[in-house]
Amino acid sequence: MAFKKSFFKKNLLKTLLFSGFLIVNIFNAEKSSAKTQDNIDIPKVVSYRSASCGCCKKWVNHLRQNGLEVVDNILEDVSGIKNQYKIPNNLRSCHSAKIGTYAIEGHVPIESITKLFKEKPIISGIAVPGMPLGSPGMEINSHDSHSHDYEEYNVVSFSKNGKIKKFDEIVIDKYAESDIKQIVFGTYNPLDRFMSLKEIKSVLNKNKLLDGSVWTLPIVLPVNKRFGINKNYNLINSKKKILCSIKVDSFFKIDSEELMKEWFSTNDLSHPGIKSLIQRGRYFISGKISRPQYKNFIFQKFEVTPKKSKELIYIKGWNTVIGFHTRNIPHQGHIFIQKKSIKYANADGLMLSPAVGQKKKGDFKNEMLIESYSEVLRSKTHYNKAILCCLDIYSRYAGAREAVFTAICRKNLGCSHFIVGRDHTGYNNNSSDKDLRKFFSELGDLGIEIIFFDKLGFNSRTKRYTFTQNTKNIISGSIVRSLIKQKKKIPNYLLDKYQQQIIKKWKKKFFYD
Repeated sequence: MAFKKSFFKKNLLKTLLFSGFLIVNIFNAEKSSAKTQDNIDIPKVVSYRSASCGCCKKWVNHLRQNGLEVVDNILEDVSGIKNQYKIPNNLRSCHSAKIGTYAIEGHVPIESITKLFKEKPIISGIAVPGMPLGSPGMEINSHDSHSHDYEEYNVVSFSKNGKIKKFDEIVIDKYAESDIKQIVFGTYNPLDRFMSLKEIKSVLNKNKLLDGSVWTLPIVLPVNKRFGINKNYNLINSKKKILCSIKVDSFFKIDSEELMKEWFSTNDLSHPGIKSLIQRGRYFISGKISRPQYKNFIFQKFEVTPKKSKELIYIKGWNTVIGFHTRNIPHQGHIFIQKKSIKYANADGLMLSPAVGQKKKGDFKNEMLIESYSEVLRSKTHYNKAILCCLDIYSRYAGAREAVFTAICRKNLGCSHFIVGRDHTGYNNNSSDKDLRKFFSELGDLGIEIIFFDKLGFNSRTKRYTFTQNTKNIISGSIVRSLIKQKKKIPNYLLDKYQQQIIKKWKKKFFYD
């Protein structure tokens, strides 16, 4: 019996020495923790590496620089630790660590560790397999996040049952989901990515993408926390549905008032485009979209992709098609302008293309918008010359820049012409007709002909619609919305009998709260 006790004590001592006093360190880890910049408690890190491994030491420094407390254990052989933590053979890297109850294997970035302790999933741990260049501790040049020598890598989770899956995900909002849809569909062609700061500056200063293609509006992906560079992330919506993947190639902030001024023609924080951008996230990431995970993005009636809209145009046998963009129900001014455009271009058809993406408070509900334009088709206002092609995009209220953007989108839908109004996609008349036309002319050939229209009014004496600078009896979507909100009678010169009936049907449920 004495022999057995002596043997047990010796082997226990060997185990403790081999593991770098593992048990003591685990106890210490439970007694101490650090808070990240996102106010997440993370226990003390107990790390195991060989003395000769420089990249492992850099990884330890990566954690310390981000506020974590690390016990750095140096061992001749870490394989015993990996066996003890049950690290799957295909996930093993150069060093191992324990943080609380989780095993950490390889060059895992601080962002993933923060996510781990924020969500606390029921898993054994997370890992970065191998030693990919560009992962924390494996940087070739720490300040060069765009090195062509960096490798694509993923953080994966592993469980006791042997299940291995991607760990890193980015939850996105409805605005980003809309942009992803149109990038994947080709509505934003030639754009196939969320823009970097360099690309944003090129668009705002030169009205061009880096490849020289004309483009005027930044397409960005806001986030609220840091994400690793040269890593793949799944983009998921609020329902936890994977939409696609993105390889993040830059992480940045936009602080410049000058950029906002160029973007929105103002730096007023109350501007809805600026306000929305600020609310969506403190930071931005860029990268190319890949691997869309579900086939059917369509959720609205009459919503189309470029492929679908071109098929509709082909079936109709149309060559000349006029695109019309709106976020308002069709008023008499719209109908007048549309008919004028058809006559001007000798067009085969008209594409009614209301935006049915995310809306701000006070905008018409998408369902009402669709019903209103469906009525235009049913009443044969345009004598079978119109098709309804709703588009899931949202208003940025960026004036001339957004007018060009909406024109490019309709070109990709198959339109040969596009109608641009006096203050197209503007806010509080922040752009003039003169500025709008000048902006378009400076861009050169867009591959789609623009039809401009001035301010439209109604002459009560002649009972005619006319282009005028006279502010009396002006026709606009803003005026229609205002009259509805004030519960005032809407004149027939503003809305026809069909639209009046729809308003009565919807009663008080016109707008988003």
